[in-house]
Amino acid sequence: MVQGTVVAGSLGSDWLVAANPGARVARQLAEQHSALAGHWIFGGSAQPDGQTKLSLEGAGVATLQIFNPGPDEAIVTFTPSEESLPGFVATALGQSVLRTLELAGTMFYALKADDLSPVFVADELLALCGSDLDRMRASPNAWHACLLTESQLAAQAATALVRKQGFCTQTYRLRDPAGRIHTLKDQTVLLRSHVPPLIVGCVVDYTPFTAVDDHSKKLLHGIEKFRAGFALTDATGCFTYVNPEHLRMFGFKDPTELLGQSWEGLYSPESVARIQTEVFPVLQSHGHWHGVIPARRKDGVIFSEDLTLSILPDGGIACNCRDCSSEVELHERLAASEALFRSFVDNVPAAVTIKQANGRCIFFNRYGSDMLGIAQEVMIGHNAKEVVPIHANQIEQLDSEVLRTGKAVNLPGVFHRPEGDIELEMVKFPIRDPAGQVQQIGGIYLDVTQRRRLERKAVEVADRQSELLNMQREFVAMISHEFRTPLTAIQGAHYLLRKRIDQTADEKVTRYLDLQGEAIQVLKELVDQVLFLNRLEYSMEELELKPLPIADLITSIVARFNDTTLTADSRLLLTCTVAADLTLNADKSLLSAAFENLISNAIKYSPSSTKVSIHVATVDGQLAFRISDKGRGIPQKQQAKVFSAFFRASNVGVAPGTGLGLTIVKRAVDRHFGRIEFNSAEGAGTTFQLYFPLNQPAAASPASP
Repeated sequence: MVQGTVVAGSLGSDWLVAANPGARVARQLAEQHSALAGHWIFGGSAQPDGQTKLSLEGAGVATLQIFNPGPDEAIVTFTPSEESLPGFVATALGQSVLRTLELAGTMFYALKADDLSPVFVADELLALCGSDLDRMRASPNAWHACLLTESQLAAQAATALVRKQGFCTQTYRLRDPAGRIHTLKDQTVLLRSHVPPLIVGCVVDYTPFTAVDDHSKKLLHGIEKFRAGFALTDATGCFTYVNPEHLRMFGFKDPTELLGQSWEGLYSPESVARIQTEVFPVLQSHGHWHGVIPARRKDGVIFSEDLTLSILPDGGIACNCRDCSSEVELHERLAASEALFRSFVDNVPAAVTIKQANGRCIFFNRYGSDMLGIAQEVMIGHNAKEVVPIHANQIEQLDSEVLRTGKAVNLPGVFHRPEGDIELEMVKFPIRDPAGQVQQIGGIYLDVTQRRRLERKAVEVADRQSELLNMQREFVAMISHEFRTPLTAIQGAHYLLRKRIDQTADEKVTRYLDLQGEAIQVLKELVDQVLFLNRLEYSMEELELKPLPIADLITSIVARFNDTTLTADSRLLLTCTVAADLTLNADKSLLSAAFENLISNAIKYSPSSTKVSIHVATVDGQLAFRISDKGRGIPQKQQAKVFSAFFRASNVGVAPGTGLGLTIVKRAVDRHFGRIEFNSAEGAGTTFQLYFPLNQPAAASPASP
């Protein structure tokens, strides 16, 4: 039933018209008809033309035709008239309708359609006009004359409209005999089938409703301007009011898109089912409900709705809602972040605690529970004396220090467990509030039992290794010295023997002595290099780095090698572009050994007919020493081992050597904070490049480890 139904019927010689909420009038009529006639039932169906037909079925048949002239009205006519019904039924029907109209507080009238002379006017309306029926009949257009001037024009327009379309609704203003202004809502219908045709009207005095106080106006204004959505539904769940924010939130522009529609259209089937099964039972039992529901906008987009529902006295529902999607998203992100943080803290390989200033624990992670063998529920809410009394004093002292100083403390400790002690690395630190005040104490306890065990083992291994290295150093030194003593004697004997043999000029003996001399020289070189390397690697003494004139050092070394080659042409080609006064902070003996070994190798492993190029220059603040030969080269697969002790390339043949020269070069370069590079191709020769920083201070170089 629509609101504000107009009911009209032909009873006897008068037409009756009533205006009231249609559902209530229909219900009252149905109850009274049923009581009087015994079988009266209202039924109805919507018609495509916007009309609704209801029928009374029982001993007689009557049809109520409902017209819909506006969104808030309907007009109902009874057909057939009472002449077609049994007399007692017509009388009873008329009486029931009259009683219903009296209860509704309506005032009805009937005017002839041609001259608007009154046929019937309700007593209440006559009293409001300050007239009677006879006087009104005697004065043409008397009904319109009772209205205020501005309403008379509206009444004339309404009359023209009802004559044209058959019905009309209009609002008038009227002054009663006491001078009070009344606001009347007049609903009229043209009954063309009546002879003569009548304009039947029903008037309701809306004055009490228009006298809205300021508070009500402000309340309505506030609801309209409310930043949250507000809506009302009737008892069937259809919207009767929606404020602008509610429309905007759901993507609608015009209230008519929602008014009269069910709330279910704003939700998915899943949400509708949830509301019906979970929300409505709570709403019915408590009268209100609040929660978050997924809602659906007009365009189908789902959003999170913060919804508050309250039951109204008439069975309808008041809805207060807002879009809380951003809050829900933030809550979900915070929940995910909290879950991630909790998972992280629970699985971090350390015990993590947070304690209040009074010593009571408020957080204890799962890993710590497993590590220390203390259940989380045992730790949380308790202090150290209650949980680990054996460690309580130490823990309280550390906590007090953190609270007193506001600084973190870090120290080792041992935690006693029945299954065995564990060694800990403990860190206690302050947790401050936004104002910078220490409010809580954080603690991190690392299980370092295995690390400490490995550290002790490493110390033992290092001590043993140091002992072995000392033994090795002493052994090498002893063996080298033991070799050098007889070697010196052999070398002296060889010298005397060679001097004696030179006088006899025995060629065969001379050749043997030459071979012996070469072997003695190789053996001496080996012993010297072993001793030098042993001192370089195992000496605990620091090198004394002193300024060395590089040009003089390189020139003297090259000259010495050129003198010993005993050839007409010098094999060493030196290009030195550094300034004569350029110095390098270095150990002279060690740096000389590096240069001499490189030059010796270049001469030894290249044909005597080829030249060895030496280039000395400064590059980007470094001293660059480059030496290139055209010798055998180093096989590609063996180049990674070139600086290993006693390594000799597979292609050196019978050329003498110890395999220690490049090892000494590499150690010397490292001790001078330099670097060494080389490139070599088998059969094409080798180039070594040494770089030393020129800004190295004249200080002690650290000893070899």
